Amino acid sequence: TSKTDGVADAPVLSIPEVTDGYANADELKDGLQAEVTLPAGTAEGAVITLTVTRPDKTTENVTHTVTKDEVAAGKVSMDIPKDAVIDGQNSVSVTLTQGSNPAKPGNVVDFAADTQIPGDTDGDGATDATPVVAIPEAADGVNAEELKDGVQTEVTVPKGSAAGDTLTLTVTKPDGTTDTVEHTLTADEVAAGKADVTIPADKVTADGQYSVTAEITDPAGNTSGQGQPADFAVDTVAPSAPVLKAED
Repeated sequence: TSKTDGVADAPVLSIPEVTDGYANADELKDGLQAEVTLPAGTAEGAVITLTVTRPDKTTENVTHTVTKDEVAAGKVSMDIPKDAVIDGQNSVSVTLTQGSNPAKPGNVVDFAADTQIPGDTDGDGATDATPVVAIPEAADGVNAEELKDGVQTEVTVPKGSAAGDTLTLTVTKPDGTTDTVEHTLTADEVAAGKADVTIPADKVTADGQYSVTAEITDPAGNTSGQGQPADFAVDTVAPSAPVLKAED
C-alpha cells in the first residue's frame, strides 16, 4: 500500500447538499458545505485540497490545513464557494498532502448545478412570476355533468420553466384537507406559456367550496413558489323536479 507519511487510507469526501445529484439555487447561495473524513495517520498541518472541475473543464482548488482538533475529530468541514460552481455537470475531488510525499487522492463527488428558477423572468435568481390557475368551466360553479370528466384547469407557465419540470396543483377541499395533481411540462407547453391540467373527479369528492394553487419545481428542486388560489364551487345535487298540485 502506498503511504503519505504514515497515511495508508484515502480521505473520503461527502457533500450532503448534493446527495440527490443536484445543487440548486438555494443550496448554492452560501456555497456548498463539504465534509472530509480523515484517514488514520493524518497529522496536524496536513493539507486537504478540494478540486472543483466545471462543465467547461476549468478547475478551482479549495485548500484547508488540518488542525489538532480536526485530527482528534477525524473530520474536516470545508466550504466550496458558490462562484467555484457553474450550471451544468460539476465534480469535486479530494486529496490529502502530508509531509513531502505525493498527495493522497480520495473519492470524487459528481453533481449537476442548476440555478435557473421557474418564474425568474429577469435572471436575477429570484422568482418574479408564479403560475396562475384559471378554471373557465367553473365560472358559475361545477355541476354533476361537468364533474364527470374532472375539472379542467389552464395554468400559466412563467419564464424560467423548462420541459421536464413538474407542475403541481394543490387542491384544498371543503373540509380543509388537500390533494395534489402532478403534471410534467412539455417543450410545447413551455413555449406556449401555458399548460392544460385536469383535476380528476376522484379528487373532487364532496360538494362545497374548493381552491387550487399551482407551483412549478425543476429536477434540482428550484421552485416558483405557489401562485394565487383559484376558487370554485361544486354542486352535484340536481334541483328537485317541480310538483304540480291540482286545484279543485
